This record gives sequence, structure tokens and C-alpha cells, in this order.
Amino acid sequence: MLKSSKSNCNWYTPLYGQAGPAERGDTMELLDTSVLALRKEKSRDAARNRRGKENYEFYELAKMLPLPAAITSQLDKASIIRLTISYLKMRDFSGQGDPPWNTIMDCPPPNKSVKGGISRRSPSAVAIEVFQQHLGSHLLQALDGFVFALTRDGRFLYISETVSIYLGLSQVEMTGSSVFDYVHPGDHAELAEQLGIKISPQGQQGQGATSEGEGSASTTPSSLPIPEHIETDVIGQTITPDYRWDKSCFIRMKSTLTKRGVHVKSSGYKVIHVTGRLRPRLSLSHSQRNPITILGLVAVAHALPPPTINEIRMEQNMFVSRVTMDLKIIYCEPRITDYMDLAPSDVVSKSCYDFLHAEDVEPFRRTHYDLINKGQVVSSYYRWILKNGGYIWVQTCATVTFNTKNNNEKSVIFINYVLSLPEYKDIPMDISQVPDLPQDPPDTSDSSDTSDSESDSNHDTEQEDSRSDSDKESESGNSETSEPENKKKRRSEANQSDSKQGANQRPNKRRRSVDQQQKGGQEPAYGPP
Repeated sequence: MLKSSKSNCNWYTPLYGQAGPAERGDTMELLDTSVLALRKEKSRDAARNRRGKENYEFYELAKMLPLPAAITSQLDKASIIRLTISYLKMRDFSGQGDPPWNTIMDCPPPNKSVKGGISRRSPSAVAIEVFQQHLGSHLLQALDGFVFALTRDGRFLYISETVSIYLGLSQVEMTGSSVFDYVHPGDHAELAEQLGIKISPQGQQGQGATSEGEGSASTTPSSLPIPEHIETDVIGQTITPDYRWDKSCFIRMKSTLTKRGVHVKSSGYKVIHVTGRLRPRLSLSHSQRNPITILGLVAVAHALPPPTINEIRMEQNMFVSRVTMDLKIIYCEPRITDYMDLAPSDVVSKSCYDFLHAEDVEPFRRTHYDLINKGQVVSSYYRWILKNGGYIWVQTCATVTFNTKNNNEKSVIFINYVLSLPEYKDIPMDISQVPDLPQDPPDTSDSSDTSDSESDSNHDTEQEDSRSDSDKESESGNSETSEPENKKKRRSEANQSDSKQGANQRPNKRRRSVDQQQKGGQEPAYGPP
């Protein structure tokens, strides 16, 4: 019968006599260490197995993203989560917006390695897939810009891969991040106004501090203030029928393609022309209880040509002019005569506002404001007033340039695109098109005096003729009258006529003398003749 005592076990008894207390303690420590090591190894195996399963799930999730496999295989977990959330929000954005993009919902993800793919697809999905394969990428290349979609709070739901061509930024890095991380601090307020959101007071203070110093344009995006998600101007309010859904603005976005220090206004940034439209939520009825809700903005961004370009390819219907910062023309290309009835001498030393249609002054003033603040701008379509009447439609791309010897001397290069032929020819649209008025008529006081004297003399001669005729009749009727009496009568009548002529001529001489004194700067003598 075996005993349970440890002292009787051969395997437990030491080789030389019975074990002491110290040796027993060491043995227990070895046993505890081995047990702990075994537990740690099991825990590491479990964690390794758990991480493996997690990585596998992330890998499968990454393959479901609408991105090429070469990109998804290099993503970290945070990027996969960020892109997945953006993709899910984009599906809601496309399906719940007005109008809904239902055809996109039918499309399978472009990654063909997804397990359990749809075996049967609708004809519309097949057509869209063919369209994307052949024309989708070409459309993005033809845009001369990039496309993006923003949420209500200004986060990128989608941005095309062509952003790398114009800004040098990554599509994967920008998707899901805030647009304010890549916009110049001085343009945060303008962009927030376009989106209908309000920037927090901390963000406004940060913008003011950044805009005061021109050298802070190279601030990293991580240090820029991000607007908080505060109530917007549109959400929860009834939108009037004249609300402007179309948006257009010029913002400076961070770019890795620009050279630092080349342009003070846009060092490390590029001026981007953003044109888009707000996307409302689809609703069957709109009332005060169910107001229109804005989901976000869909826009196309066009990058303006960099100011460092020294040579520009001149095409037809283009001419170049140079103006000062207050838009006073200091040079104009002779090609202007090919498109309008104005010569360079007619526009030089005049302001651009002198040639604007009255209805285009206010939009051009806003363009002038953006030019001063951002250094580059593209004007809207405006009417250039011609010399002899009518106008032509013109669009201008303006860029501020600096003197290489003195940076304080600035001027503006205008690249003017003529968009139409002259319209409403010979019809004055401005007071400058009215022909010159005739000069003041000459002084006719002398001629009036002479005409008066001539009329008086003619009247006297008529009276003499009538009297002579009456005399002849009297002579024929009174044949018995003697000849001496007839001679006396004729002499008296002649004397009377001479006295009348002298009286008529004296006032005329007096008038001439008065006119001569007035012309000579003397006061006329009103005394007796």
C-alpha cells in the first residue's frame, strides 16, 4: 500500500539524504515560474490568434473598399476605418440626396477580389461599369481639375485621384478628413459661409492671428483651427424660393507642388476656383415642420495657373494687358484692335471700371477684392463697352506679379478672353459712347445789328419809291400846276427823306460802338451820341 507522504516518494527524496527547507523552497519557485511561463505563452498565443483574426477582418474590409488592391493592401487600421465610414456616408449621400443617384447603388465595388460577389447584375450596373472603364477616367482628366463631395460639417466624402496632379496630395489621406485642414486660414470664413456653417470663436481667433502675418502661410494643416459642429444657417430653417443653391468661390488650398517664397500671397498654397451646388435631402413634402435639410456640397475645383509661369501660349480671341493694383491700365497689347474698335492708346492710363457695363460693376468689384487678398482670380463673364456703341463679352484671368528687384512694386497681369462678337453696335450703352456735342454758336450780335440797319434802309427806300409814284400821279393829274411849284415840292420831300435816314443811321452807329467797347473789355458809354 502506497503512502501519500512526500518523504516516502523516491522521486521527491534527494539523492543524499532527506531534503531540507531551503531546497524545498527553490523547487516551489521553479514550479511557479514554469506555470507562469506556460500561462504567458498561452496568452500570447491567444492574443496572436486574436490579432490575426482582427487583421484578417480588416483585410477583408479593406478589400471591400472601392479602391485598387495595390492601395488597400498598404492601409493601416485607422485609414481603413476612416475610409469605410466615408464610403458608408457617401452611399447615404448619393441615395438620400435630391435627386438620388440610384444607379450608383446598383454598381458592385470595383475590387474584383471580394468573395461572394454578385453573380447577377442589372443591365444598368453593367452599362455603368463599361462606362467607367472607358470614359470615367477620361472625364476626370478632361475636367482640368478634381471633383469632391463634402458633408455638412466640411469633411471629404469623396475626392478624385486627380487631386494629386494639381495639389500633390493623396486621395486616401484626404478622404474622411476635414477640408479646413487643407484650406488657408484666411479663407475659412468664406468657405464656411458657402457651406452654411459657423466657425467657433476659437477658430475665428486663430484665423485672425494667422491672417495678420503673411509669413504664416506655410502653417501645417494639423495646427489650423477646425470649426466645431455648431448649428448652421440652413439646417432647421425654411429655405426661401430665391435661395442660391449654386456656389462659387476662390480659396487657397495647401499644395506640395508650389515653391515656397515664390509668391507671398500663396506660399505653400494654390488658388482654387470652386464651383458647385448644395445637395438637399430628398423629401416628398416641405413645410415648417419638415424643412429642407442640406446634406453637403458637390463641387468641381479648377486650379489657376501658377504665378511663376513666364510664358503663356496665346491663342485666338485673347489679348494681354497690365494694370496697377487699383486697375489702372498701364499697358495693352495691340491685338485689342482685332476684337473691338479701341486702340491701345484709347485704354492706356484709364481705369478698367471705365469700360464696364453698369450691371457688371458690382461683380467685378468682388473680383477685385479677391484679387487683392488672394493674388489670383478669374472674373465672371462681363461686358466690355466699345467706343462707338455696344459691347462684347469678356472673361479675365488676373494674377498679381512682383518686381524681381523690389517686392514692394506690384502689378497685375490681365489675360483677357474675348467670348463674343460686338453686340448692339452703334447703340450707346454709356455716356462715354455718346458722340461729342457741338460747340457753342458764335456771337451774332454784330450780324443782327447790320441786319436791322439793312431792313430799316430797305423800308426807307420803299417809302421813297411809293412817294415818287404818288408824285408822278399828282403831276399827271394836276397838269395845270406850274413847273416851279413842282420843283419846290420835290426839294422839300428830298430834305425830309435825308433827315429820316440820318435819324435811322445814328442808333446803328451807336450800337456798333457799344459792341466794340464790350469786346474790348470797356464799359459802354450810355451818354448821348
